[in-house]
Amino acid sequence: MFGGISGLADPVATQAKNIYTLTASATLNMEDHNGSIILVNHASNVTAIDLPAVADAIGMNFKLLMATSLTADCVIDAQANDDIRCFEFNVTDTAANIGVWTEGRYLTYDGSTGAASGGNIGDRIDVICDGSYYHVISFSKTAGTWAAAD
Repeated sequence: MFGGISGLADPVATQAKNIYTLTASATLNMEDHNGSIILVNHASNVTAIDLPAVADAIGMNFKLLMATSLTADCVIDAQANDDIRCFEFNVTDTAANIGVWTEGRYLTYDGSTGAASGGNIGDRIDVICDGSYYHVISFSKTAGTWAAAD
């Protein structure tokens, strides 16, 4: 019982997340990474993050957060014949010009953006898979930081 209502689960317990720290390129999977927060925490060793095929990842969702300044791009691979649909928001967006849409097999985080050309600590993406596509909403300090392409 939660909050005096029977049959309602404790929302804190049901929304608990695993936090993973990447210091090298990695392959994510549904079993270990669904519902997780994934921190990119190495300046140059996390250059590739492979995702499972969309057909094997229905409902998979996670957050990926840049936890350090980067000296190399980080590329997320949706695998052959799968696409990532990305809608990027950044702090320079205005009411007249909000968000940028891109789509492709790869989602690249451009490590050369940011004030010190090392990306921005705190830039992130929210990812969900519907079995046909990976849908991404990206948030960054600098325009053009995240882009999907083949």
